[in-house]
Amino acid sequence: MSGRLRFYTFEVVSKRNIFPFEMLTYDHAWPRDENANLHSSYGSGEHRIRMVGIKPPARGRWESFGWKVENVERPYMSYPTKADLAIQKAELEERLAALIAGVQAFYDDYKSELSPSWEKFLKDLLNT
Repeated sequence: MSGRLRFYTFEVVSKRNIFPFEMLTYDHAWPRDENANLHSSYGSGEHRIRMVGIKPPARGRWESFGWKVENVERPYMSYPTKADLAIQKAELEERLAALIAGVQAFYDDYKSELSPSWEKFLKDLLNT
């Protein structure tokens, strides 16, 4: 089924190494806690960050940065329901409307200062 997403959960642990931000894209992973402070990972004490990713973590690569991978959990499936999709659609439409309103306000405020090419670009953008 194409609507399935697999998520792996795991922890990365280090005592003194700077967080390897490139691993976020390498492992297609992100911190499970949106308030995780990845910038304070250098210094004394153990730093443990719970991660979620769409593929298994690359243990060897994490270790090459001085981080150990622990507690890898088997992937679980997530199926978005029709209600979830409707909510997401409404949220996206709301964000798009706010973005368009922002572009329109910018255009209205700075119209006289825009180069002809920018003015054309913004007019085309607002008319689509």
